[in-house]
Amino acid sequence: MPATPPPSTTASLLVTVTALASALSGLTAQQPTVDPAAFAYTSGTRETGFPFGHPDRRTVRLLQIHDGLRGTPRTITSLAFRRSPLDQNPVPAFLADVSLTLASAAPGRTAASIAPTFDQNLGPDAALVLPRRTIQFPTSAPPSANPTPFEYRIPADVPFAFSGLAPLCFDLTVHDHTNAAATRFDLHADGQSHVAPFGSGCAGLTLSTSITLPEVVHTVTGTAPNTPLALMIGGDFGSASGLPLPLSLAPLGAPDCTLMVDPSIGVPTVADPQGVGRFSVPVTSTPDDAFYGAQVLALDPTLNALGLGLTSMAVVVPRTGRVVGRVFSEDLTQPAGIAQPVFGLVVEIR
Repeated sequence: MPATPPPSTTASLLVTVTALASALSGLTAQQPTVDPAAFAYTSGTRETGFPFGHPDRRTVRLLQIHDGLRGTPRTITSLAFRRSPLDQNPVPAFLADVSLTLASAAPGRTAASIAPTFDQNLGPDAALVLPRRTIQFPTSAPPSANPTPFEYRIPADVPFAFSGLAPLCFDLTVHDHTNAAATRFDLHADGQSHVAPFGSGCAGLTLSTSITLPEVVHTVTGTAPNTPLALMIGGDFGSASGLPLPLSLAPLGAPDCTLMVDPSIGVPTVADPQGVGRFSVPVTSTPDDAFYGAQVLALDPTLNALGLGLTSMAVVVPRTGRVVGRVFSEDLTQPAGIAQPVFGLVVEIR
């Protein structure tokens, strides 16, 4: 295992990380439009054919509760779904006959306590935001990005004023659709761990991440033996002091080096004689669906004029929880369906 760096090296590392953090002092968290929020950066490991991915099953009533949108009042003008990256088939354009109701969840209702009876989940502010009509969805190529784009957007013809005082509830009815291609949509599932790599490292550094609860291990390779290293951990990687992240450090003298995370925490170590550094992050008390970004900094004056190198970034979700739940029925005449508090479509809210 890497040794603990001497006090002088630790100080240099933390000064460097602090300097980067100070340069990004204006960084504020992005308001998430994707729920669960971590899935703006990663994809689920499960998939579903609902709401309109089964060619021979063309009706469904699908209601979901999203705990993560509680506390964020907003005016909602559309709801969108995306394909699972596990689905690599082309999907031609198709029509869907749909209607949509939005609401705050009924008092006491959460994803974990979703009721099989549809209407028992809808709060008193429930509004039919999309009266029944036909929507055309575009042709979709096999997913080439992870996470995949939200291509299947359902408009709210009547914008919904969501108070944020309770979880958000949507109630979508698919009366019919013409999709003849088996299609799978991105599904959040309880009890899963996720790692999503972003960008590339510079100065020959690579980062790998593994999750074996109750810890996450970040391993950096490609350094010189005994190189001082710092694991930079942060929760914001969208913008910094009015500048978007990722942020190129080339103007500062580090070609091809890109900062991708606000370094709010810096954990120092040194590489071992083989040029490998390892960091263990305990996640025993991490809340379900919490996530963080991790990037490793190497302090080496021989690398470039700035004297540092950076790895790629990993976005880590140690474990998912019951923060999205669904109930569905393919018989539109039934007042109740199958309740699944452990699953839910990943959605984008606009």
